[in-house]
Amino acid sequence: MDDRTANLGVIPRTVDLLFDFIKAYRILGWRYDIKVQFLEIYNEVLYDLLDNEPKEMEIRMTKNNKNDIYVSNITQETVDNADRLRQPMNVARINRATQPPSVTNVLHDLTQLQKLN
Repeated sequence: MDDRTANLGVIPRTVDLLFDFIKAYRILGWRYDIKVQFLEIYNEVLYDLLDNEPKEMEIRMTKNNKNDIYVSNITQETVDNADRLRQPMNVARINRATQPPSVTNVLHDLTQLQKLN
């Protein structure tokens, strides 16, 4: 383990592992599109962590065999490698950190990676 990976948490390590698998399967001809969105929930209000502008949002679970979660009007970015995913992760972290300390202790964050093939 090098210095860069020694201090990584669970999510960054998982991201690296995910894109290692994607790279391996691309060699076999498989194609994946990964979309990411970051959501914060506080007092039943939804906050898009990739957009600083307040907006109406709604979260719901679709009634299908996958039990997909859908969030309306949320910013979604397509990423093709781990470094590209770290950019919106950092934006989300910064936007989340701007909340007052008393609020951040009771927030719930939802990160959704969506695989499209």
